[in-house]
Amino acid sequence: MSPFLKRVVRSALPTCLALALMGFLLSQLAGMWHASANDGRTTPAVADKLSESLEVRLPLTMAAWGFAFIVLSELFRSLWKPADAVQPVELKAEAKVETAEHLLLQMLDLADAAERERANALDLTQTPMPVRELVGLTETHHR
Repeated sequence: MSPFLKRVVRSALPTCLALALMGFLLSQLAGMWHASANDGRTTPAVADKLSESLEVRLPLTMAAWGFAFIVLSELFRSLWKPADAVQPVELKAEAKVETAEHLLLQMLDLADAAERERANALDLTQTPMPVRELVGLTETHHR
């Protein structure tokens, strides 16, 4: 399925459902108003027939107009912003990961360099502990 059709379906379905529901509610209101405004010029059968007709036609008409509007909007959007200009989400995520990884490696290199400079400035060379002190400690410890 093309990206255009995916966008149309994803946008049009909720819109059509909402408009059909609103159309049904409006048809109910129109039917009640027409039945209450019946002052003898029409028979109740004609009023019921009009109400039933509106219950079907109004929701379908509103849903159809909503679908047409969404299709035209998406068509205009696709013409205005070509698909080549839109990068897939996966490519954007990979670029962000590579950039973050590169920055992290740079920060680690800077931290290592700063640690080496600090060690050189303070002359913190590690010297091993003399062996005799260790032996002396172990001998006194066992006594």
